[in-house]
Amino acid sequence: MNTHKKILLPLLLLAFAWGVAVAQPGPRDKGERPPRQAMSPDSMAQRQTERLTKLLELTPEQQKKVEKINLDAARDRAAMHDEMQKQQDRMHEKMEEKKDAQDKAYKSVLTEEQYQKLQELHQRGPREGMHERHFRSGKNLHRGKPGDREDNRPSKKG
Repeated sequence: MNTHKKILLPLLLLAFAWGVAVAQPGPRDKGERPPRQAMSPDSMAQRQTERLTKLLELTPEQQKKVEKINLDAARDRAAMHDEMQKQQDRMHEKMEEKKDAQDKAYKSVLTEEQYQKLQELHQRGPREGMHERHFRSGKNLHRGKPGDREDNRPSKKG
């Protein structure tokens, strides 16, 4: 029995030490990641071709053709990404223009005191400011666990 204790105790200590080491937060647990390097379409195509060459055991002739296919596709994706970014930027500008027009309209209708209060509500954010009416009305439609309904409607089961 004494021999079992001599063997069991070091094993338990080893298991405990391993558990502690595994539980230590690493860079990914803290949300710290090294910055991703943007790959060029050429390097993406080359990397994908190398991967496919290994996995599919491509011949040199196939490898050249696959690399051209990958390069064309990578360049197309990069161009599409750039175009989408430009569209997002244009949409953002339009939204800012609309927001400015709305703000100007508010300013023409509200008193200075009301306008200041509106600005404060906007600065607090949607949860504390503009959506406060749901909480005051007693119909808390945006909070709670799924299935909890405070508006007296039956929850959908399915």
